[in-house]
Amino acid sequence: MNNITYLDFDLLIQRVEEGYRAQVLNSPAGQASVTFEVTVDESGNVISARSISGHPLLKDAAEAAARGWQFSPTYLSGLPVKVIGTISFNFSL
Repeated sequence: MNNITYLDFDLLIQRVEEGYRAQVLNSPAGQASVTFEVTVDESGNVISARSISGHPLLKDAAEAAARGWQFSPTYLSGLPVKVIGTISFNFSL
């Protein structure tokens, strides 16, 4: 992929929260997080989400939420470009 730059959260126009609160065993104070590396296309759509850390029972809900996020396009030299970045979801009971 050419012309990849990094995700600017100031361009976020739609944020989707995780779909449910799950019971997280062996997590301090009933909290856990999941982090995804996402690729956003030239139109601002999340086209891929890859888990890079987090509780395995929460990854599906967080991935579904991450794929629903929408950004304004990022421009480089006047042209829209793909961007990569990370999104973290924090779950608590």
